[in-house]
Amino acid sequence: MKIDTTILQSIQNEIDKAKKIAVLGHHHPDGDSMGGSGAVYTFLKNMGKEVGLLMPSQFSPSLAWMPNVGEIIRYDLDKNAFEKSINEADLVFCVDYNEAGRTGAAEAVLKNSPATKIVLDHHPNSGSYGNYIICETSVSSASEVVYEVLSKLNNAEKYICKTVAENLFTGIMTDTICFSVNSSRPRTFEIAAKLLKFGLDKDKIYGNVNFNFSEQRMRLMGFILDSKMNILPEYNLAYAVLSLKDQEKYNYKHGDAEGLVNLPLSIKGVDASVLFIEKEDYVKLSLRSTNDFDVNKLARLHFNGGGHQRAAGGKLDDISGEAATALLLKVLPDFYADYKGQK
Repeated sequence: MKIDTTILQSIQNEIDKAKKIAVLGHHHPDGDSMGGSGAVYTFLKNMGKEVGLLMPSQFSPSLAWMPNVGEIIRYDLDKNAFEKSINEADLVFCVDYNEAGRTGAAEAVLKNSPATKIVLDHHPNSGSYGNYIICETSVSSASEVVYEVLSKLNNAEKYICKTVAENLFTGIMTDTICFSVNSSRPRTFEIAAKLLKFGLDKDKIYGNVNFNFSEQRMRLMGFILDSKMNILPEYNLAYAVLSLKDQEKYNYKHGDAEGLVNLPLSIKGVDASVLFIEKEDYVKLSLRSTNDFDVNKLARLHFNGGGHQRAAGGKLDDISGEAATALLLKVLPDFYADYKGQK
């Protein structure tokens, strides 16, 4: 990954002159946003900087073990402390997103901040948000971008420590689904190897991420596969709806749906999977795919979302899960015909 040396020098200059810095992940941060943000935060702390680690909202319980979790200031829990950190910052790092809207309810706070913004991301459709933008869609994760930037800053070897490495490895591992997607570049594995040299326990990290769910979540997974999964062989697609009633029955907690959308992809002939999750006033979509089925395009065109070719999300306001699936079934014929026509 090539980074313009002029931008790197500008970032170095901004860090050097900043008295207070904030590092902000996106709404409902995943392992990549948590890991990339935590790495930047720790790196800057090691430099002796005054830094705040901020998240707009809750994260999955499977990430509660991560380094720096106890230092996170959440907007949904302490708006005053969150706003104080942003408003007093000279510099804000935005990790794993390139649109201010990805910070959810904290969007206005971020937009109103007079601080210089540095965006470190890997998602497509990077706009003009941020004073300095490093966004590379070919890499595995935002955490990989963060590594490439931090490792090129002055005296980086002094500030990249085991905690920085653990954060980055977790971000890369989770966003590649344990190196099963978006991880064909040798450089991704070179970086992972460099991080492991800090003495990380790879198996422990994997276990912390994947073996920390509740019994109810496991039963929910079985219920979805048995009773909710629908296969559309004519479109090589599977979908499921997790209704509010289902969530109540299984005592659903944020994070319980993590990874469930991937399960149908192990079925022969299924190239894409969509999971609809009902909320009180909207429906959230998770989309995953294999081969060349572009779920980013599907989400962007029809479900107010986007992401990557093989991993995307969306949102439909004021609609039920049933109505959301009806929309999917309506748009699939033309979308699938276009997909097959391009193969």
